[in-house]
Amino acid sequence: MSRRLSKQVLGLFSVLIMFHHMALRTCAPYLPESVFRHGLEPFLSIGYLLVSFFFFCSGYGLIKSSRNKENYFRGFFVKRLNRILFVVLVTDVIYLIFRIQKGIPAFPVNPYSWFIFCIAVLYAGFFLFYRKEGHFSVVLLSLFLLVYTVFCYTFALGNWWFNAAPAFIAGIVAGDKQLATSKKKAVISGCIFVVCFFISENGIIVYKLLGEPGYFLVDLITIVLQMVASCAFSLALYYLLSGMREPSENKVSKVLDLLGGMTLELYLIHGFFVNFFSFSYISDNVGSYFYISNVVLYVLAVSVCSVVAAFLIRKLADFVAELYKESDFMKVLMRDIKIVVAAGLILGTVVLIFTSVGQVIRSSSAKERLAQMKDETVTMLSVNGCDTAVYVTGEGEYTIVLMESDVMPCATLHAKPLADELAADYKVVVIDYPGTGYSGDTSAERTCDFYADTVRGVLEQLDIRENIILLPHALSAVYAYRYIEKYPEGVEGVVFVDAVTPEFADHIVSSYSRNDAEYEWNITNSIRAEACKRQLLYRTGLVAMDMSGYNSLFASTPLRKDMPAMADMMFSNYLTGGHRAELSMAYSNLVSMQDFVMPSDLPVSFVLSSVTRANMSYGISFLNSYESMITNDDIQSVYVVNGNVYVYFYNPKLIKSKVDDLVLSL
Repeated sequence: MSRRLSKQVLGLFSVLIMFHHMALRTCAPYLPESVFRHGLEPFLSIGYLLVSFFFFCSGYGLIKSSRNKENYFRGFFVKRLNRILFVVLVTDVIYLIFRIQKGIPAFPVNPYSWFIFCIAVLYAGFFLFYRKEGHFSVVLLSLFLLVYTVFCYTFALGNWWFNAAPAFIAGIVAGDKQLATSKKKAVISGCIFVVCFFISENGIIVYKLLGEPGYFLVDLITIVLQMVASCAFSLALYYLLSGMREPSENKVSKVLDLLGGMTLELYLIHGFFVNFFSFSYISDNVGSYFYISNVVLYVLAVSVCSVVAAFLIRKLADFVAELYKESDFMKVLMRDIKIVVAAGLILGTVVLIFTSVGQVIRSSSAKERLAQMKDETVTMLSVNGCDTAVYVTGEGEYTIVLMESDVMPCATLHAKPLADELAADYKVVVIDYPGTGYSGDTSAERTCDFYADTVRGVLEQLDIRENIILLPHALSAVYAYRYIEKYPEGVEGVVFVDAVTPEFADHIVSSYSRNDAEYEWNITNSIRAEACKRQLLYRTGLVAMDMSGYNSLFASTPLRKDMPAMADMMFSNYLTGGHRAELSMAYSNLVSMQDFVMPSDLPVSFVLSSVTRANMSYGISFLNSYESMITNDDIQSVYVVNGNVYVYFYNPKLIKSKVDDLVLSL
């Protein structure tokens, strides 16, 4: 296979990958109608196939070079990763600057840099098992790749992190075995690719043919088919290119040569412009920098800017590389940087060991404080056969029932500042739903009826049957709708705070997947992965990485002195047990309440935070959704307040003022 020809193909593929990412920002089926634009549909599903040929060529080139060059593995990583890391650094700085401007710093800062992590893992595997090659090197490398795949799958990083990686091994085999040009093999590989690609793109067909089993099996089959498709596609292309002559000298070849010489730079920078000119910058919850709604103009702007930027970054990388060769100072500097990095890694490992040990000690102390806080504030009730933790405080004519959302794992702790604020004028009841906080767990399905019955059971045991005002937050609004339907007697009013509405059910599936079953699997899988990540941070003592925002919620409340205990509760209970079960049932519960109509004689206040109002979730305007639920303008209203979805926790005075307003209207 000609090196120049393969580089030209990779140059073309780097442009097609750019088109693939533009398609995901214009015509992906999960996009809201307001930003959906036709035109790039053919590029939607080809991303991993294009990337697979990059992996194939990497494996092919590595094995050929190791066979033909002496001391090939000396300085292996330095030769391959120095330039890659430099380009990553330059592009990441660009991404980070604009991320910070939008208030969305994250790691990795470049959402498309997964390719770099993957290729680094593949390089490491090749070095480990081919540096001293044996008969089982390819088998060991395959097992190494399997471990990487399981890791990515466990943490729900996305199929694209691993579904093209087997092509790397296919490239090694092709280069090692000197596979000859063969039209027959090209046709066979092409046919295998077409069949596997078609089936993998129509998972619902597999789901139906298998009698609608658990979606894990369908997901597994889809992943395997994608892996086979990526290998077959790369092999078919390899057989075709191997039979072709060197490209002739013309303008097209020169353009492809240019693109083929800067595939790394183009890959790493194009995503910036894909998002810069899109309807939002990386996160769908923030606005755009410069939205171009016309698809043709969008493609032109992204393509031109990406190619120019990639060319400039390429020239900068060449300049630095040349400077490194000629300057003794640069060589010493780079050597010192490597020493610092190595020392940093060693120091980081030592710190990690100490933080892990420290976390064990702190956790023991935190659990003692949590037990003490439970004794001080919580009453345990047996509700529907489950030990349910309840915090009751204050006295007054009206009882405010705080129905905390899924965003916090212990209502009796996290909603305590709001409960104590309300207690000045009202009786307040806070409930840890079964399986969360201090409550025991149950195997019962987390339906809307389950939560409504839990609230009802608590109130009955407390002998509270009238003058009830519900105060649900976010997802708990869905349970409040059901409570209003099922137990209307005694409910005098409702104050919703950033409430989820049944309208979300019309959009949530298409935003996650292609059908209901796939949605249920995807959301459960992502919840499990997030839980694994949080537990990893918790066990290693690195919780501070994920706690800065959490701490700020309670910085102005009496809970600030108990943040270590709060952190322990957060990380040891978040996305476990009942909390995970609740989130897994979110879609089903929304669907069950789609016919809900707000009683026209019920006083209602929808409190909408300004940040939530500004953001579109699944293409839905919260303000419009709330207004559509109002059935009596005289006693039902929407109020926009400054803050975000966590205003329920960090600004209890504001929430109390809205409760006061509703009570005064009664």
